[in-house]
Amino acid sequence: MCKNLWGIVAAIFLLGALALLPATAPAVDRAYLAAMSRGAMAEDHLERTSAVEAYRVAAWWHPFDPQPYLRMARLYMEWGRETEALDALAQAEERDADAITLAWLRWQAYTARADWPAAIEQGERWLDLYVQADDTARVMMDAAQLRRGLGQAYLQVGEWEAARSVYEEMLADALSPTMESLAHERLGLMGVGERDDAIYHLFAARTELAGQVLTVLQSPGVADDPAYAAALIGRTLWAAEEWALAAHHFERALSIGGSDVELYAYLGYAWGRMGCPGCTEKAQVYLERAVQEAPDSAAAHTLLGLYYDRQGRNADARAAYEQAYDLDPTNPALCVEIGQTWAVEGRYVAAEIWLREAVALRPDDLQLWETLARFYLENNLSITDRGIEAVERLLELSPDTAVAHDLRAWAALEMGDYVTAQAHLNRALLLDPMQPSIHYHLGWFWQMQGQTSKAEEAFRRAVDLDTTGTVTARVARMFPVGRQWLPND
Repeated sequence: MCKNLWGIVAAIFLLGALALLPATAPAVDRAYLAAMSRGAMAEDHLERTSAVEAYRVAAWWHPFDPQPYLRMARLYMEWGRETEALDALAQAEERDADAITLAWLRWQAYTARADWPAAIEQGERWLDLYVQADDTARVMMDAAQLRRGLGQAYLQVGEWEAARSVYEEMLADALSPTMESLAHERLGLMGVGERDDAIYHLFAARTELAGQVLTVLQSPGVADDPAYAAALIGRTLWAAEEWALAAHHFERALSIGGSDVELYAYLGYAWGRMGCPGCTEKAQVYLERAVQEAPDSAAAHTLLGLYYDRQGRNADARAAYEQAYDLDPTNPALCVEIGQTWAVEGRYVAAEIWLREAVALRPDDLQLWETLARFYLENNLSITDRGIEAVERLLELSPDTAVAHDLRAWAALEMGDYVTAQAHLNRALLLDPMQPSIHYHLGWFWQMQGQTSKAEEAFRRAVDLDTTGTVTARVARMFPVGRQWLPND
């Protein structure tokens, strides 16, 4: 099955264009089209480093053509490398790329980075240009998709009326049942408890989240207690990671007399996840108020710890987690969080104690054993008996998962046991050939065997598949002098 239909179509189109060129066509044009075709085919096979190389060759043959840079920008965004995508778009703009295409791709890049002000700027620019464009069905569907994202961006920065206007426009266009349903859902979630038409929108949405909120409204005691209703709605949205909507309903609950002071903790955490200007400061105010007013709430201390963690305040995070643990000593997640704060500081003995306490509390939990195994491996502690025990226990609990075999291979590589490493790498690849860390460890294996060509091929494949940058950074450390297919930074 084709992994990237667009890549296949583009490659076929370019090959067709190449075939139609007259025999007397300049060699430059033939070389350009051939390079663009190679890039499209490489994209289809997720050979992203090769695709970038091909598009760079095409740009060399046609230095004033924006298309190679637009292709690179799209590729980088699929790859999770938004900074490089924006750099490619700047190159395309210098070559007079279409303004509506540039705005569309920049909107996507800034949205992926959760840079909401920049995303709004580019989204509004695209809509301004869209008004002047041909009103084709495809352009209208693009507008609906953009409005969907633009509405979310407005919510994240607190521009509720702008968001409402966007969703109402989506509803008016009614280009597809999916978009219509989404618009109803958003309008219902924004207005529930405040606007008369909100219930109609929630019923019309027919989505899981809208249904959950309607169920909340039918809970005992809700009809006679607006503050309680708003708090329950906020918790439902919080669980769905709808941070802006959750924060709105928590604030509404508190403003109309809600007495659950733990709500300040949930409200603060939601603000901390929104990423808008001033959100971090609001988050801290609410979270600190929560632990002051509800000192016996494990949830409040935990959420404050998570906030400090996101801010890089490791010692403060640990102090908050420890207070939460004192209130809830059977919660393995708290043990993990405390252990990881010690690991960040290189205090591995303390970290190990807490991580082992977590698996002792829940001895059959796969995620906890994976966390413990990764702790040993990432800190070069896997050669200890306890490190091997953790990896073996994970494999025992999940013998048919690529992750377990990959981690077992990693441990074997650390110990120099290459026969075991190869066996588990082969098994991991059969289970999940698209996992970048497996290819990284395969590259490491081949490097230890002196097979430099095979090693580089595996490392390159790991980079091709890595959309987080984590594995790419590890690969880069294997090549101190760099490689053309590695990011410059």
